[in-house]
Amino acid sequence: MSKSAIDNISTRSDSDQARLAPIAGPLIDSEGFKRLHLTTFLGGLSPKFAHLVDAPVSFTDIADGSRGDHSIGVAALIDDICFVAAGSVGRYEALPASDLDLIPVCMSDEVLDRYRPHDGFVRKSLGDKLGRKVSAGSNLTKAVSLDSLLNPDTIGGSKDNSRALTRRILVLTEGKRAGGQLPLRDIRAKLLDAYAGSERTRGKHVLSLCNDIGRHYRTLCIEYKAKVDVDEKDWCTRNLKLRHSRKLWYFSSMMSIVALASTHPDGRESYKSGLLRAFALSPTLRLVNSVAGEHSRLVGKILDHFACFLNAMSEDSRRKALSQIDHGARYENDLNNPFPAMKRNSDALHAAMSKLIQEQEARIRQRILDWFLL
Repeated sequence: MSKSAIDNISTRSDSDQARLAPIAGPLIDSEGFKRLHLTTFLGGLSPKFAHLVDAPVSFTDIADGSRGDHSIGVAALIDDICFVAAGSVGRYEALPASDLDLIPVCMSDEVLDRYRPHDGFVRKSLGDKLGRKVSAGSNLTKAVSLDSLLNPDTIGGSKDNSRALTRRILVLTEGKRAGGQLPLRDIRAKLLDAYAGSERTRGKHVLSLCNDIGRHYRTLCIEYKAKVDVDEKDWCTRNLKLRHSRKLWYFSSMMSIVALASTHPDGRESYKSGLLRAFALSPTLRLVNSVAGEHSRLVGKILDHFACFLNAMSEDSRRKALSQIDHGARYENDLNNPFPAMKRNSDALHAAMSKLIQEQEARIRQRILDWFLL
């Protein structure tokens, strides 16, 4: 990215700067932070997506009674639904070619039953409005009820599986409210309460949450291979997303959880409030808020390497080249093969994360070992 492009950050609107500065603090002047937010917050994030996650749509035009039975049905339920934007949009990493992963969360099983007949209509209408593909609502983005998310049997019980785990973690740590009147913060608060109140997790709910976050990350690592081998999906792009986006999500969540334990030692409720504030942030700002301070240099390196990845993935020609790379030829020296350079970038990102852990004080390192590794 050219210096002039980086300098353009200072010409962005006052509202953009106001949104970034209080959170970023001194990192707003670091090269990595500028590049990252020029690519995502201030640039690469499609304006339509940016509007969606910054100011959730009212669904007024979708829930318009003049448009038929579906509109009337959605309008009657809108107070009891939260449309959660997950995936790259929810993480503030969406690029112009990104799709929208939409998870409707309904207040109850009864609301879910009433909403289901309208789900396809909502997704198509929203896709038409945004000019982007919206998830079909199968598997991980299928509409779900809060009753189901909070069911003790789905949190370490007989009904817990990779699908239930993934939806729970996406809603808790990755999503943004894209519409509906049911507050996402309330949903997340109830999920945290479920970890605290379940017979299986009572007394160790923080450790259970850490276990689930680790399980989700490792599930992504395992299912990536299966999707490549069995479903014959693009291995290269998935591999690089795993090495960059997924790893940054895991790392920032981990660092935030252990850091908050030091800054909120005075009780469960204050710690819970801290977690809710952290989960409302993107992974990048979650990391900045958790460990910037004296570690700003290393955090800046992490952001810089991640910005390089997003910048590369924003180019149509590079994404196309990645999708055509044969696994056996991935390290061949070819001008049309971007994988080696992006793999080196992921290695540098990993090294910066490892160094940041090593520079933490002893009690933070011990929590990382105790809560996420041992």
